[in-house]
Amino acid sequence: MSLTKNFKVIATSWILVFLILILFSGFAVFYSRDTILDFAISDAEGRLLSIANSSVIRAIKQSNITYDDISVISRDKDNNIKGIEINSIALDTLKCDIYDSIYDFTSKLSVFDVNIPLSTLVSRGYYTGYGPKINFKMIFTSGAEISFESKFTDTGINQTLHQIIVNITLSGRISGFWKSKYFNRKTQIIVAQTVIVGTVPESFTNVIDAYGTGITDGIFKYDEK
Repeated sequence: MSLTKNFKVIATSWILVFLILILFSGFAVFYSRDTILDFAISDAEGRLLSIANSSVIRAIKQSNITYDDISVISRDKDNNIKGIEINSIALDTLKCDIYDSIYDFTSKLSVFDVNIPLSTLVSRGYYTGYGPKINFKMIFTSGAEISFESKFTDTGINQTLHQIIVNITLSGRISGFWKSKYFNRKTQIIVAQTVIVGTVPESFTNVIDAYGTGITDGIFKYDEK
């Protein structure tokens, strides 16, 4: 009878310890959820930027697109620049390829894993970043907006650098522990460039969208070094 009673006492004690540990862990996670989400956002931002850059490079390689595929420069008899015709269909196709590549990567991140050192959860001071890492799973959603920019830069006498640049705005949401956080990041990548030799006007008023899709509206600017 005494042994049975002792067993019940020991079992009850272990159950209480286990419940206390669960409650403490739950409180610690709830108390640290902003830290966990911030940690996850920092990780997600880095991954999304890497995905965006990789997607542009992959799309360019697969399409083999070049400057001459995008822009056609017209000149007068004195070799002065009259205008630049932009192949907007080529840019639209490239944009779709980039979107598809980004989706291929991000669709695998719907459940987002983040590993955080234990000391980071319980400390805000000198000892953060130490200890075993605890794995947390988050719900991750993301999106991307893509636009193109054409930039002209004076590089010397009768020489102008013309760059076609893709601008990508990345947005994301990390959700977990009854809370969500949002973020936005931007990145720029040069798609194609060339040095134009000849007399170039300071502002291009004859930049033509070859197919009338409007993709070139308001994206041209000229910089002087």
